[in-house]
Amino acid sequence: MAHKAAFVIGLATGYVLGSKAGRERYDQIVKAAKKVSENPSVKRSTDAVQAQATNLSAQAKRMMQEKAGTIGHDVMEKVTNRLPEGMRPAKRQVDLDAASRTEGAMT
Repeated sequence: MAHKAAFVIGLATGYVLGSKAGRERYDQIVKAAKKVSENPSVKRSTDAVQAQATNLSAQAKRMMQEKAGTIGHDVMEKVTNRLPEGMRPAKRQVDLDAASRTEGAMT
């Protein structure tokens, strides 16, 4: 669906920019585009898509941070397990949820 919308927008933009129909046709196209963009249902849909994109972005960020923390922990464990006993650092617990708790407290 998003690909179709992007295609239609690209097609319309290309037509407007490349049109040889003259200023009158250009003004008609601009007027129609404004009418569509000012339509309340289009605005609601745009706002809903933007809110969803914001939520998905935040969710992806949290997932990447968690995964990076887990991978870092796994790598550290594998490296330290190969070290001689006297050279291994003390084991520490990493709280992966600490960042999300502090983010919530600041807002």
